Amino acid sequence: MGNGIQHDYSNPNNQERRSNPVDLYASPTNFANVGISQESVDAFFMSNGKTIYDAGSNYKENGFTTVNNPTHVNNHADQNIFNMYANREPRFYATVGYNGKSRHIHANEHNNPNGIYYQWYGRGKPSGIAGGENWPRAGYLLYKFKNRRIAQGISSINVAGAPGTPFTVYTSWARPSILFRLADFYLYYAEVLNEINPNDPKIIEYIDKVRQRAGIPGYAEMEASGIKSGVIGNKAGQFKAIVQERHVELLGEGQRWFDMRRWMICDPVSANQPDKGGVDGDMTRMTGMNMNGFDNVQQTYGQNTTTVKPLGDPDSFYKRTSIENRRWVKEYYWYPVPQDEINKSKGRLLVQNPLWPVVIGATQ
Repeated sequence: MGNGIQHDYSNPNNQERRSNPVDLYASPTNFANVGISQESVDAFFMSNGKTIYDAGSNYKENGFTTVNNPTHVNNHADQNIFNMYANREPRFYATVGYNGKSRHIHANEHNNPNGIYYQWYGRGKPSGIAGGENWPRAGYLLYKFKNRRIAQGISSINVAGAPGTPFTVYTSWARPSILFRLADFYLYYAEVLNEINPNDPKIIEYIDKVRQRAGIPGYAEMEASGIKSGVIGNKAGQFKAIVQERHVELLGEGQRWFDMRRWMICDPVSANQPDKGGVDGDMTRMTGMNMNGFDNVQQTYGQNTTTVKPLGDPDSFYKRTSIENRRWVKEYYWYPVPQDEINKSKGRLLVQNPLWPVVIGATQ
């Protein structure tokens, strides 16, 4: 992400503070404005390799459970976690900051029983709207790219029961930008092969290289075991798999905007909506959790005790909520060429991009 390296951790212009909950540190405070949409949350696979829409995926939105957080230094068992976030693939936990998730190592001034910090976004919670304007609109923060030895204002920390404790921690750390991604190359290669010959076995081989590294079954393994079939050798099925794999694997790395336009899957039609059997697209959708709603865990901060609302209540945090109704027309697949630049070209050899209006007889 970005250019150069990640400099001083306390620099307000750097990515860390923009993707941390606002209440994580008392000083300096965070901005919590690099978030994730519900559409991206839904794109992550289940631990069994299936999508949330596949039959037998074990995906649920009907209750709460305990989830062992693999990003926590002690694989902490987080309680009262919405079932939407249970049994997801490893990349989900490495990428998404969701309600009730424990922090990887650092304790906090506000809600740190047993030295554990939890991010809570429900109404009245310090990571949510109560924290002022610095809160994630969709109820999720980007957790990807975190250095799990970064903490603010301390040099070491004890984590009970964790091998290697006390841990040396840092307030700043250099992080190189991503220039080349092997997974990016693998998925490009699979995409090209799929356009040339959908029966080429290397298509699945290279998609599966990415999945296996991520810790979930590949399509070859799932077909052999009868978990999922109908993808291998099917051009549309393989394309759909590539689209979703790139969304998940490269989330937050600046690829998605270009991918969607290259594939031309931004239009608001069922063919671009995964919940209707389409590919993972549709630019008009922007949903999340209900940031004005109350979650399932009652907590007290000072003299105030938070309200609890059950699932299904209109004031529940765990309600899919429209954040924006974005406009999309086909012209948006391209930027318009400025008319001044067209006017400058000799013989008007520079022409307007498709679907944008052509100005006849315009002068400098």
